[in-house]
Amino acid sequence: MDKNLDEIFDLIIAGESKRIISISNGVKVEKSPSYFRDMKRMYSKSWDTMYNPNNVFIPYILVSIEFILRQLVDVDITVSTKAPTAKELLDALTGKKRALATTEDDFIYHICKQLEGNKMQILGYAKSDSDIPKIKEYLISNGQLADSEIIISKFNKNGYIKNLYEILSSIREKYYDEIPEFGNSYRNLVMHANRFLMLEKDDMFEELLTDYSKLINSVWGDAVMPYDKKRVLEKDPKSPWYVKKE
Repeated sequence: MDKNLDEIFDLIIAGESKRIISISNGVKVEKSPSYFRDMKRMYSKSWDTMYNPNNVFIPYILVSIEFILRQLVDVDITVSTKAPTAKELLDALTGKKRALATTEDDFIYHICKQLEGNKMQILGYAKSDSDIPKIKEYLISNGQLADSEIIISKFNKNGYIKNLYEILSSIREKYYDEIPEFGNSYRNLVMHANRFLMLEKDDMFEELLTDYSKLINSVWGDAVMPYDKKRVLEKDPKSPWYVKKE
């Protein structure tokens, strides 16, 4: 079997290098993606064994995914020191009533000028497609642009939120929801190493690596769910963490 995943590793390394971690004393440092640099050098691009030797890296990739999940939800340890599981984090982030799930599309139209190659210059915006003909007519009639130079690009201002929701939902379904035939999630089977069969999927290393690449390049900050201590204590004084379950 031959498989070159260098491009996916490069995306992960670039994505991780942009992540900033807030340290408890207020100092901010840039995370060094050294492990994935090493993994890129160590993973097998060719093998003739029955099983993919790269599956040995799967537990670390799962841990890396969970590291990002714990940054997306701001859990306050003053309520309780009990940490939510990755499944609980995903349940909260992807719940039907949560912001990531309920955010609606918000489209605008970029009015652009075609430059050399694939480059474009944004000249303005239109909130509705019905405004586009008037804008094009104005630009052409004033001799500013020829019709062939005008490019209309549709842009979803909430696209990054909806994209993150889709990525998290997919991760939850594939790795954290229970697999009926095994009575457990893929994540738990791997981490507890009680079913080696789950490590034998030939394409799982590539799939997990790809999903982590999508996740690390789709987060734009730290916590996306703000902490509200008062709300928690009023609704559920015994809650181990602040996100109320659906």
